[in-house]
Formats: sequence, C-alpha cells, structure tokens
Amino acid sequence: MAVYYLAKAQRGLGCSADSCCGMQYLADGGGRLAPAARRGLAHLAHPVGERATSQAQRAFVDPERADDEIEFARHLTSGLTLRQTGHTIDMAALVRDASTDRNVLERAHFYAKRSVSPASSSQL
Repeated sequence: MAVYYLAKAQRGLGCSADSCCGMQYLADGGGRLAPAARRGLAHLAHPVGERATSQAQRAFVDPERADDEIEFARHLTSGLTLRQTGHTIDMAALVRDASTDRNVLERAHFYAKRSVSPASSSQL
C-alpha cells in the first residue's frame, strides 16, 4: 500500500518516471491495488499522448519537418496503447506521403480497417 501512495505522491510532484516505476511494480504484481495502479499508469501516459498528438499535428503544418515530427511522435508512444494518438500519427504520415507514395491509398484502407493503430506503418 505504501508503494501505491508513494507513486501517487510522486506523480503529483511531477516525478513521473519514479511514479511510473512504482505503479508498474504494483500493476505487474496483480494484487488488490493492481487495477488502481493500471489507472495510475493511464494517467501518467495521458500527457505523453497529448505531446505525441501535438508532434503529429505539427507534421501537417510544417511539411519540411514532417519526418522528424512523426518520428518523434512514434518515439513518444512506443510501448504505449494510445489508439487515437496512433491514428493521428498514421494520418500525418499519410498526408506526408500522399504525393510521393504510390501505395498511399492502400495504406489508408489498411488503417481504416484496423481496429487498433500501433502508430507504425512498418507492417506495409
């Protein structure tokens, strides 16, 4: 119980990495605080999703930096399940590639049919 409240306090103080470690420890343990710890991990991931979405949106605004913005957004979300953010990153990549990639329509259909987007076009 002490680990949970310490991790919660660390999150409130802005010590996200330390908080994440404590929450992950509890979530992996599977005890009675595991569901609360998973919710804590989701709260910690939320700002990451916002930042990644912002990076992907910048790719729409600044095509010359699109590759860097999309790569950074994917880096921010690696290992996380942020479905809507993943879709935004995928759409930014499609827009970036629309004039040069002959398979852009195929990719768009692939993304539309997928139920969960891992923010990666490496499957194509």
